[in-house]
Amino acid sequence: MKRLILLILIIVMACSAVWGGNSILSFHGMPVRYYGNDIYGLSMGDTGMADNFRYNSGFGNPALHNASNRTLLATGLLFGFTKYASGNGEKFVDDALDLPYLSLSMPIKKHRIGFQVNSHSSGLVKNFRSFTTADSLNIKERHIMDRYIYKGDLIYSYRMGRFSAGASLNYYFGHDVRTFDQIVKKASQRFYSPGEGIARSYKGPSFTLGAMANYDRFSAAMYYRPNVTLKGFSRRHVIYSTADNMNNRDPDYVPSRDVYEEPEADYEYELPWEVGLGTSILPFKEHKLNVDLHYEAWNQLDSKLQDGIKLGVGWAYEPVAETRDSYLSKLPLRAGFSWRALPFKVNDEPVAEYAVSCGVSFPLKRDINRLDLGFQMLKRGNLDTNKLSDTSFMFMLGFTGFDIIGKAGDRTAPREIPVKEEMNQW
Repeated sequence: MKRLILLILIIVMACSAVWGGNSILSFHGMPVRYYGNDIYGLSMGDTGMADNFRYNSGFGNPALHNASNRTLLATGLLFGFTKYASGNGEKFVDDALDLPYLSLSMPIKKHRIGFQVNSHSSGLVKNFRSFTTADSLNIKERHIMDRYIYKGDLIYSYRMGRFSAGASLNYYFGHDVRTFDQIVKKASQRFYSPGEGIARSYKGPSFTLGAMANYDRFSAAMYYRPNVTLKGFSRRHVIYSTADNMNNRDPDYVPSRDVYEEPEADYEYELPWEVGLGTSILPFKEHKLNVDLHYEAWNQLDSKLQDGIKLGVGWAYEPVAETRDSYLSKLPLRAGFSWRALPFKVNDEPVAEYAVSCGVSFPLKRDINRLDLGFQMLKRGNLDTNKLSDTSFMFMLGFTGFDIIGKAGDRTAPREIPVKEEMNQW
């Protein structure tokens, strides 16, 4: 019963999440991108596409096949804060919260099936500004961008000796909501409150193919996802209102505003084809090295964009617990570094992203149950070239395990032991 309650809580928490990655660059595109790694991999340089030397629950590569007979349930949480900076010296700190994935993988002989619900890309930012003009106009502006794409995967993989192949059916659904409000007060006490916004929603199916080779001290993997066109609608609205006789009103009073909505129009959002290559190596006893490379062909969709590239390198130290005396010396440790070229430009200059991360794992009661902790510091954009940048400090918390289906039966109930029968000799 406790396991069932925990499972329900995790699913409700993950499926109800509407939070996403924050970035000051969100007005130009979706700066935050999730490539399918679990918390273990995120804290190891965002790697793990080919890491089959552990209970891996990040299924960005559908061929990632755990050969055990265990059912793996995993989810994670990212939380922290982001520091924004602009070229004119303005700075702001905002908190951030994201639930990047919920995955479940089940074995059926040499097959594995599973599903994963995760974020794909996002960009959230809120900008507030207040100023007074030379002709005594007091102006307050609010600019909000909310962009997010979610992805649901139905995953299948099959293992043939040292090789495995997999495919996943993907369904994308997202939104792009942008609003701008302005409150203007004149010396004559006439009040203006204009605003406008646009809301877009889109969705569509796709698929991903993957392959993987597994050896004693080396594994390699790749995946491919074709172009996908998400279809939906776009709706624009305009807000405008005025109010007189403001002298007797509360200074923060905002009158009712008229909203005019334009007719709904068809809208399409394209994602480019994407390919990933990865490897996991055991160069020394108790040490592991991961390298992942992702490539997205954005320039083929729009000449104003550039191709997206992500390179991650991670190292892990996983001691053999039986050879260690103290609890702390048994804990697996890891660290990593990643570099990414974002697909869009800011101030007509390319945008780069750098991140360093580290983490530790705590084994729980059963051998597959694990608690992963991690930390990531990420810098995106450059004040000298892009005139905008943000730096995030994110803590990571992940759960893996909870083999509900594979739970051993209760054999502690009392049993009747038969008495040996004495055979008389004739």
